[in-house]
Amino acid sequence: MAEVDRKIAGSIAITKSSDKVAQLRWFVLDEKHQGMGLGKKLMETARKKVINIFFYGQEAL
Repeated sequence: MAEVDRKIAGSIAITKSSDKVAQLRWFVLDEKHQGMGLGKKLMETARKKVINIFFYGQEAL
């Protein structure tokens, strides 16, 4: 979770599939805080836990 001024600015969640692989469950960042490097920091923190992160998307219904 990323905070700015004690308020949640973004969050990321991964589910480990193995010791080296994880699925990205969600990755959200308040648009007010885009361009500050917070999203990059969230992803870097998640990547420290595993080597590969994947995401399966869905088409809009």
